[in-house]
Amino acid sequence: MNPAPYPYLLVRFLIGTEAREAVALLDTGFDGHLVVPESLIGTLSKPNERRRYQTASGESVVAAAYVGTVESVELPGPVAARITALGDEYLVGLRMMNHFRITFDHGKRVIVEP
Repeated sequence: MNPAPYPYLLVRFLIGTEAREAVALLDTGFDGHLVVPESLIGTLSKPNERRRYQTASGESVVAAAYVGTVESVELPGPVAARITALGDEYLVGLRMMNHFRITFDHGKRVIVEP
């Protein structure tokens, strides 16, 4: 059972030597791995690159991107990932979700399986 509230997932991510856990929204409209809040930039190592992204509103933005790993706390096993610092919330995208079977159960719970 997912320990996070619907429709969120408890994830652990690693950038360099910095490991953190966060409750992240499952965002099927985002095709990347993981988005973290921009406010973390000052606490993390130097970004590996800056990339251009298009937001849900259609705005084009440039954001810091890191190479790291992400895993579901419920189903440990790190996935190599691009972690993007953008906006003010944590988002899990399709590239991460594609490593699991994820069921949105009647708007009440998220079931994550290998």
